[in-house]
Amino acid sequence: MTEDAAHNGTRDAMQRALFAGRAAWACLDEMDIALEGALEATREQGVYSAHQDAAQIDPHRREHRPGRRAKMAADPELRAFVEARFGTMTFDQMADAVANAFTLDRRVRRSAIHAWWSKHHKRT
Repeated sequence: MTEDAAHNGTRDAMQRALFAGRAAWACLDEMDIALEGALEATREQGVYSAHQDAAQIDPHRREHRPGRRAKMAADPELRAFVEARFGTMTFDQMADAVANAFTLDRRVRRSAIHAWWSKHHKRT
């Protein structure tokens, strides 16, 4: 390879790099304009508008209660299923009925059913 050919190859590589750099700058300029527009739109709409659409806080957390919320308190379908059977079934029978009707992660045992009954339905 002659010296002129090597010089031309280097020059072509530098020219391609220059064009690629200019294209990258053009892309960055477009991105900068888009980000400035989005920032301005956010200022106009208000930064706190997202808080208005936020989901409601779980009452268990709102009351600052420790631990997990009881499954029956968190699952209205499970709670209705169990409460419909109070007075007609024993706690063991209700636990068996829950095991047959619900998936493993939604099941409650006899002790949980009894604790719910004691807290919400037991007469003093």
